[in-house]
Amino acid sequence: MNVDDFFFALNTPPGPEHAEAVKKLGELMRDPRNLFLLHSPQRTFYPTPAQEFFALAGSGIEMRPVAVFQERSGEITYEVYQQAGAPVGPGAALEIPVLFTPQRVAPKQEYAIEVREFPNSWIDVVYQLERSPRATATRFCRLDAQGRARITVPADHPAATVRVIFIRASGGEWRPAHGSITVVR
Repeated sequence: MNVDDFFFALNTPPGPEHAEAVKKLGELMRDPRNLFLLHSPQRTFYPTPAQEFFALAGSGIEMRPVAVFQERSGEITYEVYQQAGAPVGPGAALEIPVLFTPQRVAPKQEYAIEVREFPNSWIDVVYQLERSPRATATRFCRLDAQGRARITVPADHPAATVRVIFIRASGGEWRPAHGSITVVR
């Protein structure tokens, strides 16, 4: 196993060393054999390296979450990512689909969320609004026996695409997830 840590080069103000580190990160992200360990947003004191990682991911190098590390409290401390096209190994947690209907909504409009894996459960989600830092919503909603809930978009919600990255039945183990909804104004 080869471990490559170029945190400090990514964290420095833009310059030749920083640009070279971003280029190297992009090359490493394109290799499906590589895993990337990042502090969770609430545990990151220096956000620039993670911002560079997600900027590359947002510009065409698709990455998928494959694992998290959490404290006993359930707070996520680390997130592990791999190239989206990498084969899923034995024992790997498969992404949980999170379905939204409709997929485009306006503030004050109602939508449905469906997560079949967690019927009759409260769910917690880790989500991201476009390029903003990820956030956690505990007890986001209660799903019915079919794994569905109806939710109204808050009146002050900004126009943005909201991606669900991790999900769990409240208090359970975090699992990678995929699903998104777009709020329009």
